[in-house]
Amino acid sequence: MRVLLWYCDRFAWRPALRTLETAPPAEPGEVRDAVVAFVHVEPGDGPDQETKLVKNVKWLARKW
Repeated sequence: MRVLLWYCDRFAWRPALRTLETAPPAEPGEVRDAVVAFVHVEPGDGPDQETKLVKNVKWLARKW
């Protein structure tokens, strides 16, 4: 598992491409004071990796 974590004063997104035809169109959005995590999960990752991820995200969220 690979994870990138950030604490952001402001995080915004604007969807550029709909990859699932059956999904409703996504709208742009924005959040303030957020922990943002980009997570890449691999087939061999087990439940212990998930627990570690949750602990790391909670740790970062408590910093602010």
